[in-house]
Amino acid sequence: MQAAETHYLDNGYTFHIPPVSYRRRVCVPLLMAVAPGGKSRAKHMLVFNGSWVTEAKAEGAIFPGGSSMPDTACNSWNTYIEPNQAVSIQAVSEGSNGGYALPSITVLIGQD
Repeated sequence: MQAAETHYLDNGYTFHIPPVSYRRRVCVPLLMAVAPGGKSRAKHMLVFNGSWVTEAKAEGAIFPGGSSMPDTACNSWNTYIEPNQAVSIQAVSEGSNGGYALPSITVLIGQD
């Protein structure tokens, strides 16, 4: 896919993609969550047309001896937008105990 449009969207912002007369491909190349400590948790979720479609989820771990292990998770996603179809896309993040997700996503749109 050669991207004709590139959009940079903050988490929580709903981006509406208007309809066109041809088929397009939409791609989110990176969702990323980081849990830097043993009790940390984080999720970076993607919502497409109001429905959850994928996520990157990280959960730190604490071992019986008291040592902790961080965790990271990455994911990507793509689909097609049929001709004359309008869609929406949004990234949502959650984190606790120091866990975090990237603050935004990149959305690539191109002709298939």
